[in-house]
Amino acid sequence: MEPDNKPGFFPCLLSQISTLELLLRSLSCPQQEKET
Repeated sequence: MEPDNKPGFFPCLLSQISTLELLLRSLSCPQQEKET
């Protein structure tokens, strides 16, 4: 499993993680406001 084999795999994965992280943050923000 060498990164050289699939150079587009990691960037794509990072892109998905960034999107998921943004979604989780935007979801957790209103949840914290509701708890308060």
